[in-house]
Amino acid sequence: EGVRRREVRCVVLEEGSNATVDDAYCDAAVRPAEVEACPLEACHWATGLWTECDAVCGEGSQTRTVNCEIQNEDGTCTAIEDSRCDPDTRPPETKTCSRGTCLWVVSHWTECDAVCGEGSQTRSVSCQVQNGNGTSDTVSNSHCNPAAKPPETKTCSRGSCLWVVSQWTECDAVCGAGSQTRTVSCRIQNGNGTSEISDSHCNRADRPSEVQTCNVPCQWSTGQWTECDAFCGEGSQSRSIVCQKQNRNGTSTLIDAAHCERVSRPSGTQSCQAEPCQNFQWVASEWSECDGECGEGSQSRTISCQHQNGTTVPDHFCSWQEKPRDTTRTCSTGKTCPPPTTAPADPECVNTDTDFFCATIVRVRLCHLYGRVCCKSCAGA
Repeated sequence: EGVRRREVRCVVLEEGSNATVDDAYCDAAVRPAEVEACPLEACHWATGLWTECDAVCGEGSQTRTVNCEIQNEDGTCTAIEDSRCDPDTRPPETKTCSRGTCLWVVSHWTECDAVCGEGSQTRSVSCQVQNGNGTSDTVSNSHCNPAAKPPETKTCSRGSCLWVVSQWTECDAVCGAGSQTRTVSCRIQNGNGTSEISDSHCNRADRPSEVQTCNVPCQWSTGQWTECDAFCGEGSQSRSIVCQKQNRNGTSTLIDAAHCERVSRPSGTQSCQAEPCQNFQWVASEWSECDGECGEGSQSRTISCQHQNGTTVPDHFCSWQEKPRDTTRTCSTGKTCPPPTTAPADPECVNTDTDFFCATIVRVRLCHLYGRVCCKSCAGA
């Protein structure tokens, strides 16, 4: 048993005031007691919070403090000797606990570190504990089974690296010996074909040549002979002579004649024999009818060059010296012309040409054009 105390004061009991005054103003016979006896609280065991589980993963343990305490008058508690509490009701200070499973966790493999051929790949391997909320934490590798640790490296293989060449360029010589080039690159084979890489990845001892000698054959080329330039008998014919170089694709290119050997140049002309000249002759048609109405008139005929088989050919196949000259001639109509009528003299009418000319004008009926020059002759026409 213990005691407890309280404060006792004499106050003025007025509305709105609780002022403390001297004790003499209050009745001492009814003064309340300031101290009284009280029973003490029993001693009890007090526990602290459990510590974190001391295992990183798997089974471990937790601890806490256990003290014997007594409650004070002010409501607080004070730790006292454990012997004052009942040992049979003492709470445990330790307990077992369990953490998540520790597992090896791997990342993705890196790219193969070889450009071509054999290389290696790496990945990170870490020991992690799986938390109950779906998350995980990385812990020391000592907490995972070392015998079950996945490998961190492995070998890998890339495509083969090889030299790739382009087509040779055209020979740089116009004719004869020259040189030609090509590109040489180191490439790696992959699923999409090949990709160019640094030459250092290919074997330099096997690198193909980029330059080689070449020879361009040049020769004379002839065209077709022209037709013989003689219409008959002996003549000549010619052909074109050009210097050409042979291309790789089978075609030819014209070049300056100075690149071909002059001593081997073929002839550009040769003699030829046309048909014998006696196979062609001039042939005259029959004379046309006399075209006059009375008195004298005129007739005409055509002169053509013909082969002995009767085919008409151009005139140059026959000799000009032997061509008949007469293609027109005068003729008689067999009719007598009536005497001309005398017309009144025209003071402006004067025959300025010969009588033969005006007679011809009358015969071919051209007085409407030459009436004034041959007015007398045309007056009776």
